[in-house]
Amino acid sequence: MSAPPNILVGYRITSEALRGLHVLHRRFRRGMREGRRAMLKNCDLSDLVFAGLDFSDAEFIGCSFRNTVLVETNFERANLFGSCFTKADLTRANLTRADLRGAKFDGAILKDTKMSGADLRRGEVIGEDGKPIHARAETSFRAATIEGAEMGECRLYGADFEAAKLSRVNLLNADMRYSTFKGTEFTEVSLKGANMLDADLRHAALDETTSQGASLMRAQRAKRGPSPDDLPSILDAHRHWVESGGKAGRRADFRGLDMTGARLEGALLASALLKGTVLTDANLKRAILAAADLRDAVLLRADLTGANLRGADLRGAYLEGALLEGAAKGQLGDLALSTKS
Repeated sequence: MSAPPNILVGYRITSEALRGLHVLHRRFRRGMREGRRAMLKNCDLSDLVFAGLDFSDAEFIGCSFRNTVLVETNFERANLFGSCFTKADLTRANLTRADLRGAKFDGAILKDTKMSGADLRRGEVIGEDGKPIHARAETSFRAATIEGAEMGECRLYGADFEAAKLSRVNLLNADMRYSTFKGTEFTEVSLKGANMLDADLRHAALDETTSQGASLMRAQRAKRGPSPDDLPSILDAHRHWVESGGKAGRRADFRGLDMTGARLEGALLASALLKGTVLTDANLKRAILAAADLRDAVLLRADLTGANLRGADLRGAYLEGALLEGAAKGQLGDLALSTKS
């Protein structure tokens, strides 16, 4: 079925065409003659500069805004269903009450962005070939920088925030059920009244301000690691296990535990099980982590200065802000083990 005549489908939009669309849309918004609402589907608007333009109530379904500058752009109440904002700059943009179902904000900058009441649930746009234009239907903010954004009452059911950095974000009364936060960093985020049912925070780093102001009883959280009093005996048992070739002692198993801020300077953790362990702000200076399983570990801002990482498996680990000066990597002795990342 062909699209209505006023909808642009599948075009590459140039800067000149963008200016023309804005003039017509502005006339439409003001109720002037010869005005026309901006209505686009599956169009390419990547690498353009939208700064300061008003496209409130416009329609950009399944469009690409990849690498686009959208500083102070007004998309209030706009239909942006399934659009891609990967690596776009949305600083001070207005997306209040916009339809953003299935949108992608991977690597985007959202500083002081207004998104209150926006619909960010899953959604799929079908392309001309009859297949979804995105591999995943979930709205995603992977590796996005979100600072000072207003996201109160947003509908974020099932959204993906992997490796995103959230700072001073207002998520008051937001619906965040079943959202995932793998390697996500929260700093002074307001989650008051947010519905966090089964939100996956097992591999997230939450500061004290965020944790204290949120109701996380129904969210999935990592279990707390051993206390500072219990940790030495576990490390001692692991040392015996290493030195005896596994015949005595016990292998250290910290898989999936929250060990934020752990003091492990110089610790012998060779071949330790640390898959998915949250080690944000941990002190691992000169720690021996040779052949350790650190897959999917959260090592945000961890101090690994001078650590031995030979043969360690770091695939999927989150190392944003980690200190790695002097850390030893590569093959472990004569064994066919080398650092994986």
